[in-house]
Amino acid sequence: MSRTLPSRLHPTPLGYLIGPAMQPVATTSIREAGKNAFLSPLQDQGETVRLFRIEPEPFRHHFGLEPNAPIADALFLYLKETEGAPAQWVVFVVELKGKDHNHALKQMQRTIQALRDKLGSSLGRAFLAGENLRAVLVSDRGSPARFHEALEDFRRQTRVTPYLCVSGRVDLRQYLAPSRR
Repeated sequence: MSRTLPSRLHPTPLGYLIGPAMQPVATTSIREAGKNAFLSPLQDQGETVRLFRIEPEPFRHHFGLEPNAPIADALFLYLKETEGAPAQWVVFVVELKGKDHNHALKQMQRTIQALRDKLGSSLGRAFLAGENLRAVLVSDRGSPARFHEALEDFRRQTRVTPYLCVSGRVDLRQYLAPSRR
């Protein structure tokens, strides 16, 4: 059984993610057409993970997006609380994609921009700088030629390092540590 997010988060911008428009699903894994991303919380170490499917209308409306805007499949919210220390948190933007990797980058970029537009100033400089954001593209196919250039453009435009996993299955825990840019 997973823990609920601490009540002290509800009035904060992160609590905004768990408001009426963003109800977490009951699992910490997302699967689509043979691709899978997951992040299991280590509850005995003070971790909480929430998964939000963000394609449905409530998210789009809540974040001021047009109904057909290209956005990612899901957000994972990771929170680690240690007594006597500030809470550590990371938001993962995840897209599960078969072959159109460039479109997937656009979907993740639009999602990051929507989050920053709505929550950025409240979440602070680290969020705006991408320190608490991860973009993960999960695919079961290799990347197209010159895709590294698209990844670098994404990083420059969003200040978030994109991760490409082509095994079709990824444990997001490996991306919790900040990237070395």
